[in-house]
Amino acid sequence: MSKKMWFGVEGRMRWVDTPQSGADVSPKGFSVGGTLLNGGGYADGSFGSHKEYGFSWSGASSRQAAGIMQAYAAGTYGRGLIYFLDPHTLDTNVLPAHWADPSLAIGDESPQLIRSRRLPLTGVPTANAEANDIPAVTAVYDLADAATGFPGERDSLFIPVPPGTSLRIGAIYTRTGSGGIFAAPVDAAGTAGTATLLTQVSPTATDIIPDEILPGAVGVRVWLGKSADGPATVSVAAMIGRIMSTLTATATSPKRLGPWMPGDGHTGCRFVGKPTLVRYNGVGGGQVGYATTLTEVGAWEY
Repeated sequence: MSKKMWFGVEGRMRWVDTPQSGADVSPKGFSVGGTLLNGGGYADGSFGSHKEYGFSWSGASSRQAAGIMQAYAAGTYGRGLIYFLDPHTLDTNVLPAHWADPSLAIGDESPQLIRSRRLPLTGVPTANAEANDIPAVTAVYDLADAATGFPGERDSLFIPVPPGTSLRIGAIYTRTGSGGIFAAPVDAAGTAGTATLLTQVSPTATDIIPDEILPGAVGVRVWLGKSADGPATVSVAAMIGRIMSTLTATATSPKRLGPWMPGDGHTGCRFVGKPTLVRYNGVGGGQVGYATTLTEVGAWEY
């Protein structure tokens, strides 16, 4: 899988060649700094961020490979968000930063996991956070008057899952009432299937990704919510997701063990401009090089 990357829009994904090494996949956030009149310094910036990806492919690439990327940029295969799985993140944490660390939403530094639920300005200290190196603050969602069931695309996270693999996921949280963190497979039409209530993982757990979610035709959706009417809360400290072969995701697999790692995924991207294309020669039917920039917009677009 390291030579290929799972890429596309939600209903039309495929394996594409992995970009060349040295790709810039840095998070981007607001920052400002300078020097005061008395010689002191100042710096300020957002805790939250979005991802920006600068990808380029070899000058020995095929015309077909370059054409596929151009077609995605043109909306030929669908005009939805672009999703992909960087092979380097499959065994770290494929969740976006603010899903991996929900406390980032405190103070509106990052999007809320439920758009209509604004977190208090302070969180709750996470007990035993050092055990698996999880975030120091737990985010508490009061769901007393929240809707029940699947909240729709706007308040859920789509995770593409390639054929032959599954999503192993762990949520370090507690709940009251019918509140919880849920996951469901997604079919080719984008419909979420039967929901699974994720296990409440302890901060000191050895196996930090106990739940295996088999994908539908395209992937998995994850959300925070409740399954029935009435008072409910969800207090979530951290989440982690890894893509693993369904044949090797055993309880003793080292990849299921801690510690927690920050989120290295995204909520869906858009092309910045169009992919560049350089024609080099006619070898093997024609060799070209191409490059593109993708910016994460999913959590802010809807």
